[in-house]
Amino acid sequence: MLKKFGVIIFAVIITTTMAMAAMAAPVTAHITRVSGDVSIKAESGSAWSPAKNGTKVVKGDTVKCGANASAFISWGDNTIKLNAMSVFTVIALDKDLVTEKSALKLTEGKVFARVGKLNKDSVFTIQTPNAVSGVRGTAFEVTVEKISVLEGSISVKALDTEVIIDAGMYVEVSPEGVISQPEILPQGYMQNLQQDLEECKDITVEQTTIQDTGATINDVIETTTNVIPVTDMLPELLPGFGGLQFNIDISE
Repeated sequence: MLKKFGVIIFAVIITTTMAMAAMAAPVTAHITRVSGDVSIKAESGSAWSPAKNGTKVVKGDTVKCGANASAFISWGDNTIKLNAMSVFTVIALDKDLVTEKSALKLTEGKVFARVGKLNKDSVFTIQTPNAVSGVRGTAFEVTVEKISVLEGSISVKALDTEVIIDAGMYVEVSPEGVISQPEILPQGYMQNLQQDLEECKDITVEQTTIQDTGATINDVIETTTNVIPVTDMLPELLPGFGGLQFNIDISE
């Protein structure tokens, strides 16, 4: 009888431990490479505070960049670049032993995202009013009206339409949710996106070094300099450029 009782207790402990391990834990992102007027506001607050290198970003926080400002936000293997005149909110940021969920919302401006490789049960979303785009391990840019893919592929959904965007392509999304057919990105624009990607790679290395060694950003910032110089002038931006609104959902 005592042996059976002991087995039952052991089974309960194992089951409880596994359940706790499966529970999602909050993830903290960090702002870095702040340039210009960048501010952050907590979900429960109404006042904006200046953001600086190392500022923590958690669920519910909103980050905005003023004119001629920019900043990077990094967590795990994911890094985004928030550009001037952009407003960005963290809807969810958590992970367990198996999966992770990043739900983000862009209401104004432009972001470039480098997403680490995710398994089939993980989710990375960027929400905007006009579309839903699914991504798993890729590099892409989102504005109010346009989605451009540098690496990987994205499934863009709006209304009853789904369009797959492969690397080197872009689509535009109208305010009514109409998705254009994919078109080839101009070479000069691709180079610009490649520079953003290299910067994001730098940030990932930088943040990993800080976490592993306890160094400060000033200690490591000079060792992460993979930025590609722009040698060609960026051509005229395509009609409708200036902002893309859409959702990214990789839960499929």
